[in-house]
Amino acid sequence: MDLDQVDARGLQTVSHQPGLLGGYCLVFNKLNTRVEGAAHANVVQRGGGVVEGVLIKLSSPDAIAQMDPYEGVPTRYRRVIVDVESKGESLSAWTYIAQPAYVREGLLPTRDYLAKLLAGRSFLSESYWMELSRQPCIEDG
Repeated sequence: MDLDQVDARGLQTVSHQPGLLGGYCLVFNKLNTRVEGAAHANVVQRGGGVVEGVLIKLSSPDAIAQMDPYEGVPTRYRRVIVDVESKGESLSAWTYIAQPAYVREGLLPTRDYLAKLLAGRSFLSESYWMELSRQPCIEDG
């Protein structure tokens, strides 16, 4: 959710707005291949769950392909279309879901990685941000 990171990756954006992904939960179970025992974020289907985040409108529909190498598509993540809610309307959006071969239980995000998610505070409810800020972490390798 760190918009500076999106900019650093050269993605041309048009707008940003809060988004809710219903029926999913945010988990830290995608293996970080650079830091032993560390995780990256993943979303998993879970009835009653809601993931809060930022919807980024890109300059063109094809621009999402620029993000794929950073997310490790198709090896570590796969890109899927999901229905999200934002400002009272339902929208289709891309998200990344971890490939099963990279999913492990018992992992924790690094402190720096979590900070990138927390940087999206202005797009999150206060309660969601507070819960995310209490996520246990490991120190960066």
